[in-house]
Amino acid sequence: MRHFNPNHLRSSLSEIEPVEPQRASGENGHEGDSSKSPDTPTIVLVNSPRGRPEANTLKTTTSAPAPVQGQAIFPSRHDANKLDGVSIKDTFKRRRCGVFARRYFEKGENIIIERPAFSCGAHKTPNGEKWPVAEDWCKLPEETQLSLQKRFRKLRSVPIGKKKLGWYWQKKMERFVLEYGFANPQKTEGHVYAVGSHMNHACISCANAEQWTESGPPNRILVRLVKSVRGNDEVLINYNNKEGSSLSCAKCGRHGLRGRLGDIRRSISRLITRPV
Repeated sequence: MRHFNPNHLRSSLSEIEPVEPQRASGENGHEGDSSKSPDTPTIVLVNSPRGRPEANTLKTTTSAPAPVQGQAIFPSRHDANKLDGVSIKDTFKRRRCGVFARRYFEKGENIIIERPAFSCGAHKTPNGEKWPVAEDWCKLPEETQLSLQKRFRKLRSVPIGKKKLGWYWQKKMERFVLEYGFANPQKTEGHVYAVGSHMNHACISCANAEQWTESGPPNRILVRLVKSVRGNDEVLINYNNKEGSSLSCAKCGRHGLRGRLGDIRRSISRLITRPV
């Protein structure tokens, strides 16, 4: 299991305060180039106890038990996106939006292949690495900035068409990338995906998909199902977290399936031992 060192991206983001909570088939017929992703998906998204990402922590994903051994193979680069099988919908929970299947998919199918909508990279300085997220935002065409604002409510107040952003907006952009970005395998770039970045966390027992990030251009993500899903099922991946940290499973609650069963056993025990 590969671990993403949080300090690797935190060097220039250490002053960030927690923000308001938010929140195919590799072996079934897609043949493409030889570019492959690492065995362990890498992700920057982290869930809070309330079921939505919190922006001050970076982790890697631990995929749910994979039905297929080996690496994920990305299709040829001319296949830019595969998004027709999913949609973003409101979960009507505290985590807000999520990614949902439009139809039935078999276990092992690739349900999402997507190019990034926004990317930023680390710049080496004498004091360590710097992540000029705001500068990269300002380099985007205005139409791209507007499109991202429609997808992500956290960006709707960020100025567009500017050559430079002030300190407040710089920190806001850094928090946004920490909350929604996926790291490449080398941990040198962060990528935000218009659809894929809305995927929510589930415990290993409940996660129905696993995710890989491409190691080079065009920096796509590939999301492969480890369980079959029906139409309107939410696509959930497992965020890798340190032992003891609090992550809320979008499906079975704060402590995951094991904790949920423990709560049920304790409730039954209280009923049995209650005096008549």
